[in-house]
Amino acid sequence: MKVKTCPACKTEFICNMESIEECQCGKVVLTALQREKIANLYQDCICKNCLVRFNLEEISPNSKTSG
Repeated sequence: MKVKTCPACKTEFICNMESIEECQCGKVVLTALQREKIANLYQDCICKNCLVRFNLEEISPNSKTSG
């Protein structure tokens, strides 16, 4: 486990990349496109709150994604 700072919101969080099944990010379901967008925006892990927020923004009715 490692303490990291989220590049999106600057909040510290615990990253458990060594055991991804137990990591906080493993609890957030994202599409392949969402994961790709996040990877293009950030060079490192982002916190669970930002992952959830990103997911909600992407799937909201006011989202600018096509579908």
